[in-house]
Amino acid sequence: MMRRVITAAITIPMFLVMYIFSSSIVLNIAAAIITLIALYEIFVTTKYVNNPELLVISLIFGGAMPFVLKFQLIEVASKMNLIQPIVFVFIVLLFIMLLVNNKRYKIEEISVVFLLSSIVSLSFSCTVFVRQEIVFGEILFLLIFTGAWMSDTGGYIVGRLFGKHKLLPAISPKKTIEGLVGSFVFNIITFLGISFICPLLYHPEGKTIEFNVFVMVLLGVLSVILGLIGDLAASAIKRQFNVKDFGNILPGHGGIMDRFDSVLFIAPMFYIVSQFFDIVVSV
Repeated sequence: MMRRVITAAITIPMFLVMYIFSSSIVLNIAAAIITLIALYEIFVTTKYVNNPELLVISLIFGGAMPFVLKFQLIEVASKMNLIQPIVFVFIVLLFIMLLVNNKRYKIEEISVVFLLSSIVSLSFSCTVFVRQEIVFGEILFLLIFTGAWMSDTGGYIVGRLFGKHKLLPAISPKKTIEGLVGSFVFNIITFLGISFICPLLYHPEGKTIEFNVFVMVLLGVLSVILGLIGDLAASAIKRQFNVKDFGNILPGHGGIMDRFDSVLFIAPMFYIVSQFFDIVVSV
């Protein structure tokens, strides 16, 4: 418990600094660093770190993704979505590795590298896209992590107090159905509370804001579901490779992937939902 407190004392100020400077390139750099560490942890866990060519290609791809939006703002590239070309080049390079070293690499390895590199890079990049591209992105940026961490908190507290029925014991022995219910309750209450309290306290440029309450409840529910999928997916990978944590960079939590696994699918979900709904508007 003490190690978790120490980690929180370190990571919370770092997160606040990222948020304060989130409209600048500082967030892009931070997202790139976190992506690179997370990808390296995955390569070590899966033992693909012994394949330096795949590691280098994956790290270049992961490090470039958080800067796509910055480059896209350049006038020359303003009419081009740079995500597709970057992903295409990444795929081509992976297949070149397969063709050149067909006795060393298997298609399964190439597939795993592409899958994990893509979701990790996309996830952390989407936190940047949401913050710097979407109107009131500073609020949505906070909601991404609120949805993930309040879900974890609700599940942990309710699971510890009332948990009796195991959810998926073969993958995560400590998760319970009661804890999952607690996650839904905590998240829905939190998102509803933000919907009604935030407009009373936050007035950007003197404007009054309003939340789409229906969409906020939807985001709270989806955050629990997708956060659970990310958490369980990370646990399944660790179990298949017989490791407890992805790393030890964060005392009490493990590695970057252990701390942010529940964000993996939540961040892209927020970006997608924001393309279809006005989550926050000024009135």
